[in-house]
Amino acid sequence: MKRIKLYIFVLIITYSSIYSAEIPYGAGTKAGSFLRIDTSARVSGMAGAFTSITGDVSCLNYNPAGLVTIEYPQVYTTYGNWFVDTNFGYIAFALPSRTKNNSTIALSLTYLDYGNLTRVTGLDENGIPVEAGTFNASDMNLSAGYARKQFLMNREVMLGVALKFVHLAIDNNSAFGFGIDMGANYMLDKDWCLGVAVKNIGTSGKMINTADDLPTEIRVGSSREFVVKEQNIKCSIDIIEPLDNKLHLLLGIESKLIYDISARAGYRVNYDTDWFTVGFGYNYKNIRLDYAYVPFNVLGNTHRISLGYFFTDLFKEVTPPHTVAPLPPPKISDIVAVFNGIPKSTFSIEWQWQDVEGADGYRIYDAENDKLLQEVLQGKSVWLETGLQHHTKYTRYIKAFNITEEGKSSVKTSATTHELKSVLFVKLLNKVALEINFKHGEYTIQENVIPVLDKIAELLIEFKPNKVYLEGHTDNSGEATENLDLSQRRSDTVKQYLIKKGVPDKILVSIGYGDKKPIADNNTEESKKKNRRVEFVIITDEGKEVRATRE
Repeated sequence: MKRIKLYIFVLIITYSSIYSAEIPYGAGTKAGSFLRIDTSARVSGMAGAFTSITGDVSCLNYNPAGLVTIEYPQVYTTYGNWFVDTNFGYIAFALPSRTKNNSTIALSLTYLDYGNLTRVTGLDENGIPVEAGTFNASDMNLSAGYARKQFLMNREVMLGVALKFVHLAIDNNSAFGFGIDMGANYMLDKDWCLGVAVKNIGTSGKMINTADDLPTEIRVGSSREFVVKEQNIKCSIDIIEPLDNKLHLLLGIESKLIYDISARAGYRVNYDTDWFTVGFGYNYKNIRLDYAYVPFNVLGNTHRISLGYFFTDLFKEVTPPHTVAPLPPPKISDIVAVFNGIPKSTFSIEWQWQDVEGADGYRIYDAENDKLLQEVLQGKSVWLETGLQHHTKYTRYIKAFNITEEGKSSVKTSATTHELKSVLFVKLLNKVALEINFKHGEYTIQENVIPVLDKIAELLIEFKPNKVYLEGHTDNSGEATENLDLSQRRSDTVKQYLIKKGVPDKILVSIGYGDKKPIADNNTEESKKKNRRVEFVIITDEGKEVRATRE
């Protein structure tokens, strides 16, 4: 049995070095060949065709640029029993930024443990191997990646880079190596992506007086998503050029079925083993379970299981508190001014004040009970009026540090928080921006919505707001992560349409909220239809946030 394990150990190294059983010139000369093993059951089920797939922490090991579209923090782990007693494991974590998905960082750890192997010192007089105990062999890789969106020649491109720390060990010998992965993705349209990546650029340290290059490869891929009878189908193709082997072609497909189940299949061209793969995935709330079956002909069959968790609660939208414990207002002094105001509509609040130049911070209180409603330490802030009651008095305290020589703060007169232009713009927008709805499971713009978007484009071009957030939403029919992806695609679709109509790209920000913000109860088809929508949130020139609402 131990001799069998040693034989399998040699086969694994040979296989992972050359991708197949054929051994061309140069095969087997690369260190860290385990870096070519698929780290995710989802990826394995699609035969490794993942260069142009985005929004998955596994992108770190295929094309780090794909990390940038990750919506929420996620952790993902894979475990599998390989051949005989060989064990393979993987764990990864991704953390997107909170600045409208502009960047993501990720970490991953991959290991391959070959188990205890028999040490053979030679042959006896009968030609039988002489055993002298056992030894262990293992490989490990630690990766750290960063991805962000970047405008190049007026085009938004996803860029990513990953640094690798590789450790190889056989018996008492070990080697350390460093490498780098680089990649880019470009969206041809809302559901068609191109990707390119260069992996494993680097070398390992000396292993028994020999230092080798890592298994460098160039990957080019394309993926596209289709909707067939309300089912999302994603097709992917990769071309891989290893520097130490022949060209390979990978084909993968993923179809989202009923009850949050996904089916996957893949095919590898120019492979003698593991040429066909299958798998499935199941989503339950924030949890994703993936499985893949990968046959290896004479080496046997392998099974890979992955488990992921999405921390959707970490990035909940934060709004100013409106019911908190009383906090005594500061005392009036030469550098603390108090102003009173009464909101007269949902669009503006008129303050009876003289505004302080260079204000360093302010607080807003309920004038009746002195409860703190909002506190801003410095800089500009968006005052959300959702908690304001009409004809209720509010008090704002401003603290300024630009004291004059006479010991008094410098002041200037301010009329209202909104100019008439902003109020007029919001009123006009409210008349047209509430019917941006979508069919079940789709993110294409319906014909009856086009005139509405055309009118919105005219308003945005005419009034030139500072920023426009396009918030995508879904009903609760799908799984949470699927709904997040669908809502993002809906907001992206509206954004691209407005850009084509002449709205400046720089003022539009698209973001998806999934099913987290319903405006109806989702109990009927009619109410679900209302939740399948895109809403507009406007940041005016005065820094005011205004949400389009039904008048």
